[in-house]
Amino acid sequence: MTTSRSRVRSVIQWWRLVAPPTALWCALALVVIFIEAIVFWIARLLGDWNEALRLHEIRDGGVLMFAWFYGVLRVMLHHPLFNAEYREFLAASPWQRNKPLPLGPVRLALQDLVVLGVLVAVMAVQNGLPLALPLVAFLAGYLMMLGSTLSRTGEWWIALGVWFGLGLTVRMAWWNPWAAAVVLMATTLVSQFGLWRSWLRFPWIQELTSRRRTIIEYDRWKAVINKRRKSADLPDVGSLWPHSGLGFLQPARALELWPTWMSAAVVGWWIYAVAGPIPVDPREVHSLALFAFTACSGIIAIGRLLIYAMAHHPPLSFLGRLATRSFVIPAYDIVLVTPLLVAVTGLPAYFGLFLVGVPAATSFAITAAIIIGLACTGGPRLREWQLTAPCRIISWTGGSGKDIQSI
Repeated sequence: MTTSRSRVRSVIQWWRLVAPPTALWCALALVVIFIEAIVFWIARLLGDWNEALRLHEIRDGGVLMFAWFYGVLRVMLHHPLFNAEYREFLAASPWQRNKPLPLGPVRLALQDLVVLGVLVAVMAVQNGLPLALPLVAFLAGYLMMLGSTLSRTGEWWIALGVWFGLGLTVRMAWWNPWAAAVVLMATTLVSQFGLWRSWLRFPWIQELTSRRRTIIEYDRWKAVINKRRKSADLPDVGSLWPHSGLGFLQPARALELWPTWMSAAVVGWWIYAVAGPIPVDPREVHSLALFAFTACSGIIAIGRLLIYAMAHHPPLSFLGRLATRSFVIPAYDIVLVTPLLVAVTGLPAYFGLFLVGVPAATSFAITAAIIIGLACTGGPRLREWQLTAPCRIISWTGGSGKDIQSI
């Protein structure tokens, strides 16, 4: 009897290593029970089971959403990147990458097949969708989140390959599901190889601190200053306000050139993959492009300008420019060049590609990648411009411009 209990306990512990949270299981059970009750009630009321069973599409949609969310949680709940205390504990312990992780494996495990088997069994009851879809949804969520972690742990090119492979899977699914399955399995293998390589750099100190180097330098500076002020019985330095608006805490390089353009290319590739080979009236794509590359591009351009100039206003107001005849201030107005290009480049690029023979959907995808890449990497660099441009520093998080300028 004791042996049986210990075996059951071992099976439960084995299962709980990667099992979805109980709340997620309860939500799925409530959705399934609710829909099945409605199906039974409608069938009894109308006397037609075929009409009632169409509601199983909603149930299957809930199952697929569960599978996708489970794939996302498989990485978020077990990868040390998302838990600083967990990462610090592993870094201070004798743990090695060939040893099991205390909170469960990040890599794919046998328990995942058990979870997916339960989901397939639920969908198998009067199903109308392929039973392989829970596996596809799970791998989609898992690979999307794992690609994000790989890009932050030094495996940028493998992460790029994972995202490209997911888009290729979607594209191949339009033609041949079996070919899409092969691509998805290959992408999964690549992701597991990237995960294995990422442990070589654990605890990823250089990768995680390179983007926050100026903040770390400021923390060290503040510690030194506070030590001196304490010896002189002066209060500690809490922040650099109001001088924080000068951009000291901004990262030295928020976005790198080639990774950003490759990310934009992946976005364009995904648009191309989702569009598929189905013939679409070019006029419909033209209408969508007209909206996307006017309204959406305008919003992106305004957002880019606000990031730069929200707290860094021109040295002269509009009336001041007229009075002094300084209509253009090159050192400041250069910040307007990239937003203007983003706002006006979309439609000419799209219709230019279309007129030379590129299909409408493909032209849309290429133009979207160009707009995103241009908005993210167009000059000037944020920190360089904020530190060197002639401007008035305005506190938009509190206080007034007058207060800031009078200091």
